[in-house]
Amino acid sequence: MFKISSAIYSFVSLLFLNAASRATLYSEILAKVDGVYNAKGAGMDPTASAVVADIVKIVTRNHIESDYFFNSTKVFEIVDSNTVKDSYYIRVSDDFDIESSPFKLINQIENYYIILVNDISKNEINEILKDAKEKLVLRIMK
Repeated sequence: MFKISSAIYSFVSLLFLNAASRATLYSEILAKVDGVYNAKGAGMDPTASAVVADIVKIVTRNHIESDYFFNSTKVFEIVDSNTVKDSYYIRVSDDFDIESSPFKLINQIENYYIILVNDISKNEINEILKDAKEKLVLRIMK
């Protein structure tokens, strides 16, 4: 994790080992801990747990404290993701009255309407689709 200007960046790097390197890793390094990843941030579950714990800490405390990289007392605004306007792919059952909705039909596949919308929140979509029997709403990643 590192900071550039006011942005926080982090990355994960894959490490591929050949058979000889793996053998050395298991016999010399992991042998002393019986094949268990027990160091800080070692292995999938401990690493994922640490990441989630860090995110929860940042969100609940509204600031970041670190002895390793930087300290920040900047207050982070917590926003309900359902209120953020974005682009969405919507598949809704054909019982939905699309004619009286603000949505434009892109396609119809079997018993479903396909809709693409921009600049709308998930809360707004859910309100419009509240009476539809079936719906799938996916945010479009840009």
